[in-house]
Amino acid sequence: SFRYAAGTISLLAACVTVFFLYSYFQFENAPMKAWQVKGLVRVDKNKLITGQSLKPGTIVTTGENSRLAIIYGKIVKLIAGPDTRINITKSHIDRKTGKVFFELEVDRGVIIAVFDKSGNLEYTLKTPHGKVKSNGSRIALKVDSSKTRVVVKNGSANLTSSQGNSVSSE
Repeated sequence: SFRYAAGTISLLAACVTVFFLYSYFQFENAPMKAWQVKGLVRVDKNKLITGQSLKPGTIVTTGENSRLAIIYGKIVKLIAGPDTRINITKSHIDRKTGKVFFELEVDRGVIIAVFDKSGNLEYTLKTPHGKVKSNGSRIALKVDSSKTRVVVKNGSANLTSSQGNSVSSE
């Protein structure tokens, strides 16, 4: 019976290992790309160049007379205006469903976000004042030290303040 118990434990350990490996490999990185870089745009401490990959953990900052478009294929286009700081925190695909997830922290500046309405996309834009979640729309976001302004040009978005109040906007 000891051999039977040991066999059961090793089978359980194998199942747990397979589950963790499956969960780990279920998401694949979906690096965004820098596009239309105008003026001085920095990625971390270096100058950003057009076509450069932007992976999670990357911080992009536009200078005074600069702007930048960040794209992911044909489904995502973010346009960052002057004096904008963006931290790309998530950018991956669920291999099972094909759904793409993006999360960006915008500390300051202006962003225009254009997302495909294919419905297989979920994005979150976090600011010091709250977050904006949507599944495909056109949004303009302006962040300064006191507030975040959001304009939903078309589609819909869910806005949540850092205090926890939630509003849906169309």
